[in-house]
Amino acid sequence: MNGTPTPPTPPSPPPPPPTATPVAQTVGASGRAITALILGIAAVLCCGIFTGIPAFFIGRSEEAAINRGQAPEGGRTMAKIGWILGLISIIFGCLTILGFGAYIALVGMPQMPPKTF
Repeated sequence: MNGTPTPPTPPSPPPPPPTATPVAQTVGASGRAITALILGIAAVLCCGIFTGIPAFFIGRSEEAAINRGQAPEGGRTMAKIGWILGLISIIFGCLTILGFGAYIALVGMPQMPPKTF
């Protein structure tokens, strides 16, 4: 403070405008997660245990791969829904087979009357 005023500092220039809008990077689901979901839906709608068993095992293995970090996180929900739908179809398929077996054991096979010509 020797009595001389300090010169004012010039204002800093404004930042340059952005050239493009940033887009969030989303990682999609893996093919195995999508496969598990499709097989699970098919199992519940029409195919039963024929697609329910693969849906269960593919969905469970894909969910384990996501937990290990070997598959994208975006497929977790699809894989989980796939193996749950597969499990539901397996349970209903087994109950149907057991029910049919119980029916056959209790009632027996329907008998056709002999044909007379």
